[in-house]
Amino acid sequence: MGLLQRKKPRRKINKASKNLGYDALEEKNLLATVFYDAATQDLAIDLTASGESAMVNIQATSGLVTVNNSSDIDSNTSGFQQVAASELKSITITGDSSLDQGVTLQGDFSNAAGQSLQSISASEVSNFWVQGDYQLAGDLDVDIQTQSGFNAVGQFLGSRLRVGGTTTIDGGNGDISFGIVGNNDFVGDVSVSIPAPPASGGGLFAPVPGNIIFSDANDISFSNVSAPGDFTVAADGNITDAVGSTISVDGITRFDSDFVTLGDNSGDSVNFNGISSVTSQNFELSEDSTTVLLNVSARNLNVTSTGGIFDGNNTEIVVSNQATFDAAGAIRIGNNVTDTFNAGLVNFNSNAHVDIMEDSGTVLTGTNTANSLSMFSTGDITDDATATLDVAVGTMFEGANITIGDSATDQFNTGTLQFVTAGDLRVTENSDTHITSTLTVDSDGDGMADSFDINSARRAFLTSDGAITDDADAQTNIVRFSTFTADSVNIGDSATDMFNTGSIGFVTTGTFSVSENSATNIIGTNSANRSIVESAGAITNRLVGTSIDVAGVASFEGTEITLGETVDDSINFGALELNTPGVAIVSEDSGTHLTRSSTVDQLILTSAGGVTDAISAAINVTGNADISGTSIWLGEDADDDVNAGSFTLNSAGVVNITEDTSLHLAGTNTAGSMSLTAFGNITDSPDADIQVTNLLSVTGHRVNLGSEATDFLQAGQLQFNSTGNTFITADSGFEIAGSNDVGNRLTLVSSGNITDTPTAEIRSINNVSIFAVDKIIGELATDCFDIVNGGSSSLFVDASGNSDVVLGGC
Repeated sequence: MGLLQRKKPRRKINKASKNLGYDALEEKNLLATVFYDAATQDLAIDLTASGESAMVNIQATSGLVTVNNSSDIDSNTSGFQQVAASELKSITITGDSSLDQGVTLQGDFSNAAGQSLQSISASEVSNFWVQGDYQLAGDLDVDIQTQSGFNAVGQFLGSRLRVGGTTTIDGGNGDISFGIVGNNDFVGDVSVSIPAPPASGGGLFAPVPGNIIFSDANDISFSNVSAPGDFTVAADGNITDAVGSTISVDGITRFDSDFVTLGDNSGDSVNFNGISSVTSQNFELSEDSTTVLLNVSARNLNVTSTGGIFDGNNTEIVVSNQATFDAAGAIRIGNNVTDTFNAGLVNFNSNAHVDIMEDSGTVLTGTNTANSLSMFSTGDITDDATATLDVAVGTMFEGANITIGDSATDQFNTGTLQFVTAGDLRVTENSDTHITSTLTVDSDGDGMADSFDINSARRAFLTSDGAITDDADAQTNIVRFSTFTADSVNIGDSATDMFNTGSIGFVTTGTFSVSENSATNIIGTNSANRSIVESAGAITNRLVGTSIDVAGVASFEGTEITLGETVDDSINFGALELNTPGVAIVSEDSGTHLTRSSTVDQLILTSAGGVTDAISAAINVTGNADISGTSIWLGEDADDDVNAGSFTLNSAGVVNITEDTSLHLAGTNTAGSMSLTAFGNITDSPDADIQVTNLLSVTGHRVNLGSEATDFLQAGQLQFNSTGNTFITADSGFEIAGSNDVGNRLTLVSSGNITDTPTAEIRSINNVSIFAVDKIIGELATDCFDIVNGGSSSLFVDASGNSDVVLGGC
């Protein structure tokens, strides 16, 4: 622990005569009154001449005290006595405040030399120097009064000073320097002050503020310090202050010790300009003004300030264990490009903005508060299992990975959240989470709110006890995967915000709403009461084993939609809404209920249960709607609006489709029973395959099914109603059932038999043509078969077997 020291300027010393009578002393230019009181064992020296110094010495050969290095104190009629150093207890030196006078202590007043000096007091002198080895059992009191010239208090190289009592030094306009490493020991409290230099206009000869330097081989405690210049202290023990102490330093403060503890007592007043400190253990400072840290090294750092806490430019702060900052104002540590800050743990509390940049990983501990927070780390940003972090306005994290609030016992709350990491973001908040791209504080003092264009991470895991939302202009980009766990989630819903993620997952008891500016891929285990997913690209779940459970309405809008396409997926919605200009492929592991408005180019919908639609639902498929389920009921309510370019329908149960325009079947269609209703025509494609185990019922303007050689139609029973022509060709026999009304011509063709049920009713406005193997229609008394505008000549029957067709019964 090396400290700078100022050497005393050399001056000419007048040697005194050995005859110590006052007249003789004056004659020899000693020009001092020296008196030793045997009763009190006090040596009193009164300086009388200008420019002289009282030089107190111990003659090594005789062990006697001398003054001005020339004369023993000798007994004579004037009351002077010869004094052995072993008999002297105190030295009192008094100068003249109007004269330039000094004090130099030489020789060895030490316990090892058999001396037992109690105290030294020097007042109204211009300089005070220790040149020997002085060990005081009591106090050292130095009062420098002269303000002209250069006034200094200090020690020469090789000197030693031990003060068992208090040390009080009131300096002049020079330095106070007791900085020889290992040679000093200030046992009692130290009070040291230098007055501020007089005001001047500056320039080359402007007064220089005095500096204070102390070195102690053990602990050192300050009661009062006033330094217009620098304050430097080195101790092999601890640096502390006394209760109620006042410390004020206008220059730079430097500490070097095991511990530093200042301002911790009630009534203390501590104010520094800038502080550097090297401690092997703890540095603890409570300052009554703004704190500026320069170079600091400590095991633990604990700084409290009634103002702000800052670090200077090009500073290095290294804390091996915990750094704690507590300020009424702002805290700014390590945010300059040339700064270095490293701590094992970080704790802070501020009523204003906190800006911390660490050149390693950052771990938050304890209770942390701020009005707003910017935290940057070249490593990971984390918190320990019991940490709390409460930020009133906004928080910005930037680090290699960010993990905050992930433990059941820690706590994190902030008004808004920003983040930048090339790694993973894992944030659990105990309240609402609101993502923003603009921090509403001016932490760098440029007059503008801080802003960060894009929130980014490799993966993001956001958990909130409330809602997760983002600003209208928030910009968020997650490279691989994002998962949201909250009461509700609403991300990317504004036209001016941006959200992109490689894949996404969600768990919420409320609504999950996301609008992504790219493709959306849902993976993992997902649940919500309601979901709204909008994507500028395709919506998929491209991970085997993905599950999506939405109790209420699940709404999807993207360029394409593909959900539940692998057998290991588990997809369940209370209700479903699909909107895409492309293909929508959805395979649901329960019943599917279409609601509200769905518009797609092509639809492939597979349901493990029934497929239904809500009252007033609108379903518009430009191309083919391929629908499979245990039953299919679409458009049956008057307020429904169902339209598809074509349908492919497959169910082992009931299929009931009502379309607001023409209805066209394509592909392979199967049903236990099928009811098709259209306000336009009902047709099928040339390669259509229609297989209905029981009743096929069709109602439309015109009906034309199975008429092509390449299509296939099979039904157990047939029911038809049209306002125009009806043309049905079946590849099997069928039975006509129910009420059948044809507005124009009716043509029935069967590769098997055509029969009717006992209660069947068949009415045709115009001609009827029947082609089958056997035809038995209208032969029962309860049948009804009538051609309204014709008679028997309007009926054409072609049968290779039995033909029993009877008009009438109506």
